[in-house]
Amino acid sequence: MTYFTVSRAGSGFVAAWPTKGRVYFARLDKDGAVLPPGEIKTPGESGMRNGLVALSASDGATLIVWKKKDVSGWQLYDAKGRPEGEPGSAKSPGSGTAGVVLPNGKFLVFP
Repeated sequence: MTYFTVSRAGSGFVAAWPTKGRVYFARLDKDGAVLPPGEIKTPGESGMRNGLVALSASDGATLIVWKKKDVSGWQLYDAKGRPEGEPGSAKSPGSGTAGVVLPNGKFLVFP
């Protein structure tokens, strides 16, 4: 089983999950309805029992982090769900990952 994540995002939520080995995310309103642009396919690939992190800053930027084997990958998205820059990755032992949004809106990830 691969894990999924749901976290607070403004007045709603952001969720990330795997489907057929790929990582997707969506923003949800306070009632759980999917907001435009809907489900977004990330460049992430998931493995078995690997962590996912979905974080959203107050400006609407969203960071999706995935883990596969001993590598953490990530992609930043703007408030409209468009990728910002290229995806990144770093070697990281273990299967979990965690992160927080700092008060200044920057992301801190613990791969």
